[in-house]
Amino acid sequence: MAKATAKPASKGKKGGLLWIIVGVLILLLGAASGLYYFKRDTIKKDSRLKVIQDFVDKLDSTIGKGTDKIKESLGQGKDDKSRKPGAAKPGKDDEGLGFGSFFTGSSYEVQHGDNLYSIAQKGSLVENSWEWRRIMVQNRDKIDYAFISEEDPQWKVVMAEGQELTVSEEQVFPPRLPTEGKKYSVQLVSLPDNSYRRGVKVASSLISDGYYAYVYRADAGGKSVYRIRSGLYNSEEEARMVADEIRMRYQEHNWFPDAPWISVPEEAELLGEMLDFGALLINPWVITVTSRDKHSEALADMKQIKNGGIFAYLSQGRDTSGRFVYRTRVGYFPSKGEAEKVIADHKGPLWETAVPEMVIRFEEASPGQLLRLQAEK
Repeated sequence: MAKATAKPASKGKKGGLLWIIVGVLILLLGAASGLYYFKRDTIKKDSRLKVIQDFVDKLDSTIGKGTDKIKESLGQGKDDKSRKPGAAKPGKDDEGLGFGSFFTGSSYEVQHGDNLYSIAQKGSLVENSWEWRRIMVQNRDKIDYAFISEEDPQWKVVMAEGQELTVSEEQVFPPRLPTEGKKYSVQLVSLPDNSYRRGVKVASSLISDGYYAYVYRADAGGKSVYRIRSGLYNSEEEARMVADEIRMRYQEHNWFPDAPWISVPEEAELLGEMLDFGALLINPWVITVTSRDKHSEALADMKQIKNGGIFAYLSQGRDTSGRFVYRTRVGYFPSKGEAEKVIADHKGPLWETAVPEMVIRFEEASPGQLLRLQAEK
């Protein structure tokens, strides 16, 4: 009887210790925030982000170490070998701030009720949930159909239960250098070699808000610098417009103290060779093959053209009268000319009215772009 009551008491003490540590950390954060508020005028404006970020980095590290010790003392740490196939790996961050390697090299069998986001969260194919798009593109031959609504831009992907999904490190849509005109990118800020994590967090926020943003690593005097950029854009005017919009939107954060500058990316940047993190818009063109008033008719169209490695999907929008319209689309291409070549190579009634269109909204365009989300350094 004595042994039966000793174990819960021990857990209660350890649980209390956890809350005490959490409380102390919250008090420290509050004290630091108050100190910064009263001393903020003595800190140079362009250095505030560094002061805040350095403190947050140290706090993150302290919390991480404390959490690991608490888990160990409570016996909650589990050997990864005991995890069931398809189960989530412990300690992964699904919000885009603590990325692991995107590729695990295993396979996954689709279960009843699955969607790609939930599959990505389970960690058997990719190690962060943002990479669900990679699963979709690399397994397009196993998808019954993919659907996106322009009003609520969330992909709906229908797959038969029992399908085996796999992911490889290869780019299914490998980056191809544009054949028409120059492309432009916006450099928003350049960070020193010890600021990679800060760059990831800033780029993550931009991506979450629908911008194509990435962290581009370059060498400066033997040390790495991390440039936060957005792109690619078809003209310098378009790039400038996006730069002004981003600076205005994030003005209160003081993330971009210097004036942005517009650059013409070199081949290494276009191919993502020095892209350490983020999303690069390289294939923004799609083909709208047909537009239908009924979902069932559009779905029938899509099934006819889904062959030969073509990635086809349905896009739901509204016409000028407000009625739903369902577009059967094929993607993705780096230029209008390349999309027109695909149209010219396909014959038949469905392709007679096909037209190339550019899509720039992150959700619809992102599956065909260069996405690289990597582990923190």
